[in-house]
Amino acid sequence: MSQQYIDAIGSHHKAELALLLGTLFTPQDAFNIGLIDELVDDDYVFDVDAAANDGNNNMNMNTVERVAIQKAIEFNKIPLIARSNIKKWTRQPLLDQLISNRQEDNDIFCNFVTSLKVQKFIENYLHSLAQKSNKSK
Repeated sequence: MSQQYIDAIGSHHKAELALLLGTLFTPQDAFNIGLIDELVDDDYVFDVDAAANDGNNNMNMNTVERVAIQKAIEFNKIPLIARSNIKKWTRQPLLDQLISNRQEDNDIFCNFVTSLKVQKFIENYLHSLAQKSNKSK
């Protein structure tokens, strides 16, 4: 999966650093490096046209939902065969690699996360989060 991350970020170096540091990107930073396609302010709630709800009730919808529906409508206008083929052409090499290495990747990951050192690190990290949560109450 790291290759998908590298491909999304567009820089092997930036992706490697982000993975090593466990970087949590701000929405703006995620947008700037291409991890997300759009930023939307979720504060505004508006009434959708009554026709969208068969004329019965107005449907309250936040901006994120509205933009998501608009994007879905936009993508739905693209013929299915075109969408399907473009996804296949752009993703097939990575899919082939993931499938061919599935068992090896699974074994490596399982051995890593179940190792004593990693388990101890996770335990300490969860403990530190619990302490922070208790302090904020």
